[in-house]
Amino acid sequence: MAYQEVLREEIQEVIRRWQSGASHRRIAGGTGLSRATVHKYLSAAKGEGIDQDGPAASEEQLSRLAGISRAGPRQVETPVEDSLAPWATKFASG
Repeated sequence: MAYQEVLREEIQEVIRRWQSGASHRRIAGGTGLSRATVHKYLSAAKGEGIDQDGPAASEEQLSRLAGISRAGPRQVETPVEDSLAPWATKFASG
């Protein structure tokens, strides 16, 4: 399946349905998202402090959750010189 960015409104709907007592399977069926995607956003929502029996998500929380699926360049970890030191003499030119 191709990558599809999940909109902020879709995330809000997932949380709203979850807080009204719907299961992950029912939320997925009702929103057209996969169960894995629903699970991913609800896990992240719990990490943001959103409870199933708590108040609706704030605009700040929804904005942070929307950042999960944002397309674009990812932060890539590059090796530091200390970790490359054992190979420095092996690949040194000259």
